[in-house]
Amino acid sequence: MIHIAFRLLYRYSVVALAGLLIMECSQKQPVVARVNNKAITSQQLAASLPWRIDSTIGEDKTKHRVLENIVTKELFVQEAERQGLEQEITYRLELEKKGLVTQELYNTVVARGNRLNELDLEVAYKLLKNEIHTKLIEVPSESLARRIASELNADVPFETLAVRYSVHPSAPSGGDLGYRPELAIPEPVRSVVLALAPGGRTNPVRVGNNYQIIMLVDRRPADPPPPPFQEIKQKLTSSLKQKQRRDLANKYLADLRTRLVYDPKGLDILCKPVDSITEEEKEECVAIRDNTKYVKVKRLLHVARRFPASLDTAMRKYTIRREIEEDLLYDDALHRGLDKLPRVQKKLAQKHSDLLYEALYKKEITDKVTVSDKAVRNYYEQNRSKYVNSKFEAVSSMIRHRLLAERRDKRLKEYTAGLRSKANITIDEVALRSVARARKNSKEHK
Repeated sequence: MIHIAFRLLYRYSVVALAGLLIMECSQKQPVVARVNNKAITSQQLAASLPWRIDSTIGEDKTKHRVLENIVTKELFVQEAERQGLEQEITYRLELEKKGLVTQELYNTVVARGNRLNELDLEVAYKLLKNEIHTKLIEVPSESLARRIASELNADVPFETLAVRYSVHPSAPSGGDLGYRPELAIPEPVRSVVLALAPGGRTNPVRVGNNYQIIMLVDRRPADPPPPPFQEIKQKLTSSLKQKQRRDLANKYLADLRTRLVYDPKGLDILCKPVDSITEEEKEECVAIRDNTKYVKVKRLLHVARRFPASLDTAMRKYTIRREIEEDLLYDDALHRGLDKLPRVQKKLAQKHSDLLYEALYKKEITDKVTVSDKAVRNYYEQNRSKYVNSKFEAVSSMIRHRLLAERRDKRLKEYTAGLRSKANITIDEVALRSVARARKNSKEHK
């Protein structure tokens, strides 16, 4: 959630950002057109041209059609700004920014997962040559894990304790995990297990938020053995990088969650019907971030309002915790300055234009075009020859969709023509031709 003052600052900063980006592009790229003094550069046009030109249309016509679409969109964006539609897109733009910078944070966190050398691959390959048969008990607390270890030392069967205490999916089968390649056992468990003799078991090992006790039942050569190293090297590299990235992401999330302390009372309040939450309850704490920042019930009411009545309490609390974690992720990304990356700013400016276009299209086209039941019936009666074997009820929805599409297309053409009639649009044909030649030359040299 973002403070209202930031929302206002953010809204106008994005508008300024879009202008700065376009101005910067204008200074570096030839201008192919201007729409009310707003420049459209050769770079913008080139990026929008299709990779393959339809030979029946030709490059020149394709180029002009694409430019016309860009001009039309710019007219819509400018008109949306003039009509004050910025406020309507603020929330969606915030969500877009949150998604972009959070993705950049993920890319930053997992970047080290792309570093592998030949030795790493050789070690991993050796771990594919053997399989181990293990049994597992996984519990949520260290004290319970140590108590189970004591019972195992007292000769209580491993399977009995797994069924009784383990929270792992293997519990019903006595914790039996069957045979797996040694590589499939994650660290730090793998090193401990590989040091065991068959029949031995580990002390409690912390894995994520839980504790595990593993018994080594058997070790044997892989059957069938792995393919030759060079044959699977590429696939193994891809698999190891993916695993490293996943492990890095999970470690980051685990560390992030240690910065949050949840208050059960606040979580319980948010599981109630929103209309029943009192003003006093809205001030209750749901979580404490970094031992200093309090997340109150009132900041999460928008999440609770989206809960369907059938959603159980566990899922409601999970969703609330996810929302709080995502806000912390977002703040971490902002703290790292990831929102200032040029590629993020460029995508955000583009999304800003897209949302303004969509907002004006909805207001002036979608919301102003309707098709009455009478119009659908009249069309059906006037075109009975097309529907000889179809009853009205079977085709009415299709007819309505067709009439809506036709009327919206007509309305769009009329509205666009009106915007064009009031606009100052200039096109530089020489610059257009150079864009076409540049794209053609780039293809020839590929």
